[in-house]
Amino acid sequence: DRGVITLHDQERFDAQDAITDLEDLGVETVMLSRDTYPVARRFADGLGITHVLAGIAPGKKPQAVRAIHTRGSTVAMVGDSSVLDTLRVADVGMLMDVDDPAEIRDDSDDPAADVILLRREVSSVPRLFLLARRYVRLMNGNIVLAWGYNVVTVLAAMAGVLHPMAATVLMLASTVVIEWRSGWARRF
Repeated sequence: DRGVITLHDQERFDAQDAITDLEDLGVETVMLSRDTYPVARRFADGLGITHVLAGIAPGKKPQAVRAIHTRGSTVAMVGDSSVLDTLRVADVGMLMDVDDPAEIRDDSDDPAADVILLRREVSSVPRLFLLARRYVRLMNGNIVLAWGYNVVTVLAAMAGVLHPMAATVLMLASTVVIEWRSGWARRF
């Protein structure tokens, strides 16, 4: 060898913290790279990424995501506009580094990404996971509350314990309670 050329891609200042936060949430992280495995593994170790799929050409990344999905995993892919095809294949595609969201238009029925992150910080990804989990808990709680309240009210009205008009008013009141609970989604 006459010499060695070393190229280093600078990670974002908050990438390591974001990956740690994702791992703490129970999300397995996988890095797709076209680099050789030792190079990609060293970079992933510096960030705390669990798994590395290396030697994947850019055009083959959608197949790699499909392979992960066929193993039973739900795949959320984070990337920039250079990997739009891969974002489309993932269960949830998160597009970052977009200066103008209007630029990401295409004529197909399949959108470019499910989520467009307008913040440049990688720490917005674990916050998005936390927010999504919170919304799911809130929605599930509202559904259980609505079904439970309606079943009890209808049964009480059918048994003659509750007048039908009173049951109607109580059901409207339950709607107000559910609306009030849904307002919690604004605060994070």
